[in-house]
Order: sequence, then C-alpha cells, then structure tokens
Amino acid sequence: PCREIPFKPALFKSIVSYSLIALLIIILILVIEQIRKYIKFKKLSKFMLIQILLSLFIIFSLIKVIGRWRAKEVSLVALFFWCLFWLIVLIVVWQPRLSTDLANRLGVGRGTDLIMYVSVAALFYFIFRLTVRIEKMEKNITKIVREMAKK
Repeated sequence: PCREIPFKPALFKSIVSYSLIALLIIILILVIEQIRKYIKFKKLSKFMLIQILLSLFIIFSLIKVIGRWRAKEVSLVALFFWCLFWLIVLIVVWQPRLSTDLANRLGVGRGTDLIMYVSVAALFYFIFRLTVRIEKMEKNITKIVREMAKK
C-alpha cells in the first residue's frame, strides 16, 4: 500500500529559505567574479561602480524580501515575484546590451528608454491597484463600524 507523506510547512519553508540563501550566495559570487575580471584587465570604470552599487542594493533587497517572507508578511507568490524581478534587474545591470536589443526589437531607441516607459506604466498600474484596494478597505471599515453602532 502507498503511504502518504504528511506535508510539513516548516520543512517547506526551510527548503525555500535555504534555496534562496544559496541563490543569494551564487549572485554574490557572480558579482565578485565580474569585479575580479574587471580589476584584472584594469577596466574598472564609473560604469562598473554603478553596477557594483546596484548589485549590492539588489542583494540587500532580496535579503529584505526573504526576511519579510520568513516573518509571514509576504506570501510565497509575492516572494517568487520579487525574487524574479530583482534577478531580471541584476541581469540587465550586468548585461545592459540585452535591454538595448529588446528596445530595438520593440521600436524604441535605447534600452534605458524602454525601461523608463515600462517602469512608469507599471507604477501607474500599481497606484491604480492600491487605490482600489484602499477604497475597498474603507468600505469594509465603514460597514463594520455601522454594524457595531447598531448593536
């Protein structure tokens, strides 16, 4: 007979946490390797400095997202979304040519312009979603207060 293995959320959470920590270590190793390569060929430029600073910020952001998830302030879906987002940003930081190539395919002149257009559109979308959510919460609070006042 087939015996079911019970699902243990704590074990799942540990596996996800350790996987994300391993991912952060890999990212850090890759960033350090890029820095070492640039220093070896004495090509450390101002562009390289911004790449290092952005990489450190991305690693910091990933650590914060993981911490929020461990504190149960963010869902697993949100955790994966933010990790994917920051990994894409990291790739674009270290391979800016990719954004330029994508921009050219979409008919935009520069990769930076494409990133700005998408960012502004995404920010407006998130503002809209937050506004709808706040209005819904206000209606729910009003409903609850009215019900409590009737009692």
